[in-house]
Amino acid sequence: MSDIVVIEEVAPWLCTGIALIGTVLNAQQNVLGFFFWLVSNTGFVFINLYNGNHAQAVLFFVNDIIAILGILEWNKKAKK
Repeated sequence: MSDIVVIEEVAPWLCTGIALIGTVLNAQQNVLGFFFWLVSNTGFVFINLYNGNHAQAVLFFVNDIIAILGILEWNKKAKK
């Protein structure tokens, strides 16, 4: 399998699967969901930059920041 096939066909599906797992974990109130989202969003940033979709790459970067804030907030609440 060539590198181009991995980036254009496999990587988006892999990131989608990881994002869906993150959604299920968050629905179950599991902080690991944010970590799955962090991984999938970072993957989507690189995929969209590779494909020239800069606006969507920025969107996923912002989603990364939101996931980090979610992790920090979750940890703050867990310490109380």
